[in-house]
Amino acid sequence: MSAFNYFDAAYCVHFPNEDRRRDVAIQFEGVGLDPKYVHAKRPWHKFNVTNMRRNPPIEFACNMSHIKAVIASIDDKRPIFFEDDVVFSETWGAQLEFALNHIPGEWDVLYLGGHPREKVEKVEGSLFRVKTFSCAEAYAFNNGAQRRFIDFWCDRIGKQNGMYDFILGEFAAENNAFAVYPTITTQADVYSEIARKKDSKTALIERGWRNNI
Repeated sequence: MSAFNYFDAAYCVHFPNEDRRRDVAIQFEGVGLDPKYVHAKRPWHKFNVTNMRRNPPIEFACNMSHIKAVIASIDDKRPIFFEDDVVFSETWGAQLEFALNHIPGEWDVLYLGGHPREKVEKVEGSLFRVKTFSCAEAYAFNNGAQRRFIDFWCDRIGKQNGMYDFILGEFAAENNAFAVYPTITTQADVYSEIARKKDSKTALIERGWRNNI
């Protein structure tokens, strides 16, 4: 039985791309997941916003795809979400079981990857209580927290630095959020439509944890 059976629904944010779909499907098969794939339509080619940093139309489409997946999970108790470049660690099962065995019952957000942007508090072993956080390649909500997050997102999307992972990270800071380190997931070193190049996050994530533990 997969440790991911703890979650009652899984979603993958994925813009249609045969190579990416094939590669991430292999990752999911390896951990016993069969997620629902979700994406928003790409915006009009002249569409632009000024509160996102690198490639605003694609950042906006990423935002819309994530929130579309979260809305789809509205009736789920413990939904989990992935981006389509997610890679699972070789020890994902033991790491996830440990986290689920030690996380407080009233948790709101659980990150399997990414990095903190401020000091963290160790709970036990590889499980940490976190505040402001970055990256959104793998995260889960508990006990209906996604419904509160939708309200939070609607109020936050029009403000400065409206990138999805920033919004999620600020929501985490105001709620009971936890993360696993060493991380259970990383992002594949593949072409990023947002960065318009390969965009490895490995060094950034390690630095974020090193500076905040």
